[in-house]
Amino acid sequence: MTKTLILMLVATLTQAALAQGVTSDRILLGQAAVFSGPAAQLGIQMRNGIKAYFDHVNEKGGVHGRRLELISEDDFYEASRAPAASKKLIEEHRVFALLGYVGTPTGVVHLPVVTQAKVPLVGMFTGAEALRAPFNRYVFHVRASYYDETEAIVEQVDAKKELFRAADEALPSQGSVTIDGSEGATVQLATCCRPVPGDAIVGYLGRGEGLMVHTADCGVGRRQYGRDSESWITVEWAEAPVRPFETAVNVLVSNGKGVLAQVAAAVSGAEADIVHIDMGDAHATEATELRLLIAVRDRLHLADTLRALKRSPAVLRVARVKP
Repeated sequence: MTKTLILMLVATLTQAALAQGVTSDRILLGQAAVFSGPAAQLGIQMRNGIKAYFDHVNEKGGVHGRRLELISEDDFYEASRAPAASKKLIEEHRVFALLGYVGTPTGVVHLPVVTQAKVPLVGMFTGAEALRAPFNRYVFHVRASYYDETEAIVEQVDAKKELFRAADEALPSQGSVTIDGSEGATVQLATCCRPVPGDAIVGYLGRGEGLMVHTADCGVGRRQYGRDSESWITVEWAEAPVRPFETAVNVLVSNGKGVLAQVAAAVSGAEADIVHIDMGDAHATEATELRLLIAVRDRLHLADTLRALKRSPAVLRVARVKP
């Protein structure tokens, strides 16, 4: 958004007399921000981002043949010293526009200087209302105000409350929920134990979080039960789940040519799918442990897949991951 506004501002120059900070081959833009002291990284990283985009634009020929250049002045994040930085940019460096200012207390005292000089200021890194009201025709905000952000947060909280209410109303009166894989965001399968149909399962109903399903022997679930036993409910698998389910398997393989291909062939031969592979120590001399995330229909299908892997000559050990 910031970059779009800057480009729109400078693009108008092709149809008007050259303005301050603009020559036939250059457009000079200014930034007053904090570059020293404990808050220095706010200004430094903002400047780095601006320069990175300017470099991108300049590599493509600039704006109508003009290169974008940035000059920065330190306002020390001090209200008493900040106005001087803006004045220097406008009066001495004679920049076309200002951008990338950081902070509320300094922003408030920069505004009178900017307004008096009638120089555009784009993309202040603050959501303070004092910089938005009353309206200032020379200030172009590209981030939400703190009021807008707070309103969005409250709406999100309300949405989560509604999600919990809907999940609670969906529970049968006997407290049992049937899982078939079509539940969507209100029901999640825990990534610590990754249950599949056929596993004994339990459900944790976290307030505002929906239902989290664990295997009955999951260590993470057991610890959660010890802290909050009243939020656990009975869950069970549907007779005909509608999709495959992912679970994790550790596979120890001997190092050699074509090992990954052999592992993939074994999984494919069992009609399962590899979703992801993590490799252990790539510098190991004799064996490497692979962690596979595989998609299977149910616990029996998983057992068939593990047996297929064990039959592969390159596989030394196979085990399902348990937390």
